[in-house]
Amino acid sequence: MNEANESSSSKQPVFLIIDPSLKDFVGHHFSYVEAVARGATEAGYRAVTLANRDATDAIADRLAMQRCLRRDMWSSHPMASHVPARFRTAFDTAMTNREFLIDLRAGLSRVAAPAGSVMFAPMIFRNQLNAFADFVASQEADATWEVVLLLRYQPAWYDNALSARAFRKLEHAAATGRRVRLASDSARLAAELGALTTLPIEVLPIPHTVGEHETRPSRPSDAPLRLVSLGNARDEKGFCDILSAIRLLDAAGEMDGMEFRLQAHDAAPDVQAAIDGFVPVCPPQVTLLRSALSPEDYTRTLLDADVVLVPYWRGIYRARTPGVCLESMAAGKIVVATSGTWMSEELSQYGGGVLIDDHSPVAIVEAIRRIRRDHALLATKAEAGRRCVIARHNPASLIAQIQNGPDHAGGSERAARRVAVFYPWGNFLERQSGASLRCNLLVEKLAERAVVRVVQDGSWGSQRPGLSQLCRMAAAMPFVMLRRLLGSAGASRPGPHSHAQLPSPLRRPRVSVEAVRPRMRQHLARRLLRLVTPRTGGQESMLWFFIDRRLDPYFKAHAADVVRWADVVIVEYPFWASIIAPICRAEGKCLIVSSHDVLSQQASGSQILDRLTARLEVEGMRGGDVAVTVSDSDRAWYAARGVPSIVVPNPIDHDRLSESFGPDPRTLLRDLYALELPPGPFCLFVGSRYQPNTVAVERLRGIANDCPDTGFVVVGDCAPVSRHGNFTALGRVDEAVLAVLYQAAALVVIPLATGTGSSIKTVEAMSAGRMVLGTAVAFRGLDPSPVSCIVQEDDLARWPALIAGLLADPERRLSGEKAARQAARHYDYRRIFEPYVALLGLQHTPAQSDIRRERHSMLRELLAVAFRRGRHDIAATLLENGVESVADLVEGLAPVALNAALDAVPLGQALTLADALFAAGDQPDESTLARLVLRAHESGQRDLAEALLVRLEALASESREQARRSALEAALQHRNYDTARELLRA
Repeated sequence: MNEANESSSSKQPVFLIIDPSLKDFVGHHFSYVEAVARGATEAGYRAVTLANRDATDAIADRLAMQRCLRRDMWSSHPMASHVPARFRTAFDTAMTNREFLIDLRAGLSRVAAPAGSVMFAPMIFRNQLNAFADFVASQEADATWEVVLLLRYQPAWYDNALSARAFRKLEHAAATGRRVRLASDSARLAAELGALTTLPIEVLPIPHTVGEHETRPSRPSDAPLRLVSLGNARDEKGFCDILSAIRLLDAAGEMDGMEFRLQAHDAAPDVQAAIDGFVPVCPPQVTLLRSALSPEDYTRTLLDADVVLVPYWRGIYRARTPGVCLESMAAGKIVVATSGTWMSEELSQYGGGVLIDDHSPVAIVEAIRRIRRDHALLATKAEAGRRCVIARHNPASLIAQIQNGPDHAGGSERAARRVAVFYPWGNFLERQSGASLRCNLLVEKLAERAVVRVVQDGSWGSQRPGLSQLCRMAAAMPFVMLRRLLGSAGASRPGPHSHAQLPSPLRRPRVSVEAVRPRMRQHLARRLLRLVTPRTGGQESMLWFFIDRRLDPYFKAHAADVVRWADVVIVEYPFWASIIAPICRAEGKCLIVSSHDVLSQQASGSQILDRLTARLEVEGMRGGDVAVTVSDSDRAWYAARGVPSIVVPNPIDHDRLSESFGPDPRTLLRDLYALELPPGPFCLFVGSRYQPNTVAVERLRGIANDCPDTGFVVVGDCAPVSRHGNFTALGRVDEAVLAVLYQAAALVVIPLATGTGSSIKTVEAMSAGRMVLGTAVAFRGLDPSPVSCIVQEDDLARWPALIAGLLADPERRLSGEKAARQAARHYDYRRIFEPYVALLGLQHTPAQSDIRRERHSMLRELLAVAFRRGRHDIAATLLENGVESVADLVEGLAPVALNAALDAVPLGQALTLADALFAAGDQPDESTLARLVLRAHESGQRDLAEALLVRLEALASESREQARRSALEAALQHRNYDTARELLRA
């Protein structure tokens, strides 16, 4: 078909498909566009495609198209390499968008489109998004085009300043009547992308499934099992893992009765090196297809297959939609796919297949063995699911949804609710303080069913700008202004991600965390407040936290963007409620305000401060649709002031805190962390830098003086590191160290004099299996039944005798420790936070969650430290006593620790550990695996040595891939995106 001739006017509406990467038959660009064009034509549209200027004649002969787009979706602007690295990406993104908009308008000038036409862009990257936003914004409300933008890549590709402005423009355009819609083809991806925009992101069907796939050529019943890998050979598609799996099968003599056809073209250098190393030992049952397949040959290869291998890496394809997988399911093929991905969800719902661990040749081998064993059953399931796949994913369904909107009854509505959490401190990710721990556990609970966006304070801390920093900021100002000039046309204020953001590695699936720094005017105002309240001993801070963000218009604008994005808003502490509540009312969003403490009671040194703080916190709690308190006493305090609330106590993660370890805890602390504890039994107190805790420390010093034969250990910022006689303050410690300290302690003591809310430290101690001696304040808001696990006494003069009696009665302590663990179960966050499920309107059945609970997490950290310090004896004891399954332990443990373990333990246990490493997706290093080959050979196990050698050969090729990944990571870290792009394409 020749290029579209638009010289004659037509009343037939146009369905315009825009793909800047459509050049040839490589990848799924042609198959996708051809399927959409076919479906649009059948629906009565005139299908036209805007493609790359370098599109081949073979493509042009099969589509009505205009070759007008100068760059593919990934290409950089040639001038970008001459811009300073710090500003290169912003410059490149701005210029490529500018050029794309010019090309888009040029292409549209040759397309005569009447009203009712559709513009569909299935390949949108940051280099095109702002151009589309500018185009939509320039249209009239009753313009010709309805624009549908399909976002198919990870949020990181759209999470930048210019894209943020593009989303703001699109939101404004939609609000003012322009016809623009955002979509994805994966519910997982739509949920993640939802953190970037307030517009709904619908889920479209995938079109390229129907046609020649409806029939399969017949094959003899005794034909070998045919397994194929389709698409270009890339590391993230698990190609090297497939080669390693074939080597393992060949070494085990299991290749008979199978044949492999692997597309091995367009390989990156490291993958090509792996292919070259494989060719000399390639079994006769394996055929490598070294050139790209035409659409007809691709289809024929797919239809001839019994099994399709798609062991794509979870880190890249967790939410993305590989075309090969869906085409295979639509063709009724058995699919081997990675668990925890979009592919696994589709297979669970529709197809017959086997799910495997990420990046694991051993798992591929086991999957193939299972298919050979259960082939008839799996083939029947795959064929049965085929019709369901085609019923959902086909060109007609995609066109129908674009015409009529999403069918909410059919499940294409937004997959998960959006929850915004405002957290007023800067330590959300630390999980050290009680507030941080509570909010982390809440987010973890909500992320099972919703997409969560956390906004935390971004205080300067010790990084307040000085003169030198201000000078550097001034020197960079021209480039900053240039970046804003290039990217901010039509943007009147910052987007939701224009404030200081946490590094992307700190993000979790379905959860994003962003920090908003204060303005300089807030620091000046804080100093002024301290000047007018000089004798309050810092108690003016509670009042300040209510005033702080009222001085920041940028925070208000940012909060408005976040509220518009969310379905439900949670404000932890009422400090920011006066800002956020009016926005929620204006947007019609439900607001939940939580109070962790009665804040005004911390300003008791000044009657004026007390009254002002109380007034503001009551006002903040009253502004929410629902108020949440953490104890009955706090609930009563607010109720007396006309604010009803529900009580959700402070929770714990019982599974994590109740871990046990084999070696003596004192030995662990001394040999791994160089911590010397007082001799004999000791009492433990844990507290953050919070006035009631610092007062409790001073009270504890007095008790220690009256108990000279008993040690007292204090952990946390409540006391500086020190050692005086039988009193030891360790300062802040790691979570694993605290877990070992709980096991080493004979008793936990909490001599609090004041406090509101409820005490997390009390429940943590009980969950760790320790009796607690405390004042009534220590047990506020709790119901530690049975009472045998606690001893409550407000008269500190009686504490020395009580401590002596408890330490002298191990049977009573043992009974109390069992009761403590049982009582603590009632405060596990999975149970405590269940009321939020109803408050937020979430499903009671959890959605697919990617936040997996880590078992033995404390044990992993201890093992890592033991191996790092060369204490293999301690590591062996931990392995022996602390875990039932080595494979279960291995997941998440640092590879350096595991490699040390392989050398430290007997050969049999080393092999078990190595198998667990492969199954978990990690790898031993080459030198360690080589030593295992020698150890197997020296012990006379030649078959084992040969099998290990096969793994070593596979690992050598994978180490080259790791080197490339390290280079890519370094390029990204230094913002050298040209180098990164070359590495991706290499």
